[in-house]
Amino acid sequence: MLSILIPTFNYNTYPLVSELYNQCRQIENLDFEILVNDDASKDFFENESINDLPNCFFNIQKTNQGLSASRNYLISKAVHSWCLLLDADVWPTSKDFILNYIKKIKQENQACVAFGGLEYTKIKPNANELLRWLYGNKHEALSFEKRVQNRPKHFLSSNLLVSKSVLERFAYPKEINTYGYEDLIFNLKIIENKIPIFQLDNPVFHEKLDTSEIFLSKSKKALENLCKSIDLKLLPKDATGISKLYYQCNIFGLRKIIAFVFKLNQKWMEKVLKGKYTNLTLFNLYRLGYFFSINK
Repeated sequence: MLSILIPTFNYNTYPLVSELYNQCRQIENLDFEILVNDDASKDFFENESINDLPNCFFNIQKTNQGLSASRNYLISKAVHSWCLLLDADVWPTSKDFILNYIKKIKQENQACVAFGGLEYTKIKPNANELLRWLYGNKHEALSFEKRVQNRPKHFLSSNLLVSKSVLERFAYPKEINTYGYEDLIFNLKIIENKIPIFQLDNPVFHEKLDTSEIFLSKSKKALENLCKSIDLKLLPKDATGISKLYYQCNIFGLRKIIAFVFKLNQKWMEKVLKGKYTNLTLFNLYRLGYFFSINK
């Protein structure tokens, strides 16, 4: 019935797999498997012990191929008709986490997507992790009520139940082998093809916070992916607010001016964003300026 698919990289995934395994065992006659794919990590922690758990399998790639490729590999190995996609650094907020998804599966007789939600701690972290925490709480940790009312088609692959038939039709983009916007590309394929999207109150807790320095680096790489995705026509020009504004400004010849102003201010912006006075307004301006600077 259910294949749980977890890509991992330099992270101890065994505790999560153990928790999911125990939850699955509590459900009578549940046919399940848990597949974990390591994308050529340098450290393996206890992850190889995953193979000691019944119906749980851990694979190590010889070379790093990126998140999209890792997810596609797991999908190709899944044997059940439903797949639960999870990030390695999440934790179920409920002991009925798996049971809630099984109930949804039994309700549906159609191919669909169901997003359970994501939560971040409300406790303010250390200053060097503040930017990722602010961004996650603002843009990713949307309550069930807000998702249903305001963003019914919003979902993230960090906690996503999907019919395998859907995943086989719409793979994650193989052209994107680094962090950023692979979820959006997949999301738009689901919407364009009118696959039903359901919102569930079944969240996971996001455990690991990148430092602000790492998150800034990832954000720049993501914007490079956005630029590449638009060039390859994987995404439309108006796929995001940043790209839409870029093309509007470019019409009026403002790109070079905005890129020049960004270059003058980039270093001090980065210094502020990495510190205790970081804020999302400055982060949005930084992302906008960086996108303008890398487009020609």
